[in-house]
Amino acid sequence: MKRRCLFAVVGCVFVLSACGSAGSEPAAPEPVEVTTENEDVKVEEPVKEDSVKEEPAVEVAASEDTASETAKEEVSEPSLADLEAFLLDKGVLPGDRVQKMGSMVGAIDGFGYDNCEIYFYDTGSEAYQKVENGEEIFIEGMESLGGIKFDAVNGPFVLFLKGSDSGLVEAFNSFK
Repeated sequence: MKRRCLFAVVGCVFVLSACGSAGSEPAAPEPVEVTTENEDVKVEEPVKEDSVKEEPAVEVAASEDTASETAKEEVSEPSLADLEAFLLDKGVLPGDRVQKMGSMVGAIDGFGYDNCEIYFYDTGSEAYQKVENGEEIFIEGMESLGGIKFDAVNGPFVLFLKGSDSGLVEAFNSFK
């Protein structure tokens, strides 16, 4: 047990001394004391100047083209929160917001208000293809109750109405 502790301390001292700044001369390590049950052990490991190697600095620079492409991608894909803010500004979402488990209908995320539920889908998913084709979607774990059809699809966003509300459908479809 004492040997293991001694080797661990020596290893730590060696590793830490090798991690010194490459631009300055390495300082001599200070002695490290390890107390065990029966005796005190001092370990001192000098650092050889040859063992410290300078590593070349690596610069990573993003090109302006890459940065602008990334910015365009972020701007071009609106989020579920953007859609919700848009519909709230239009005054077509009454009541309180309720978080929905989108995964139960094959979606990534979703929310609901008194008059609707809105989900965000991965447009490459099998569930989205069914929604886009007007097929029924079954709620996970409640398949025996039958499926549901959505009232409107706008890109990755899907609207399910609780009743009828043409103003909401119109606002939903106008979201870009």
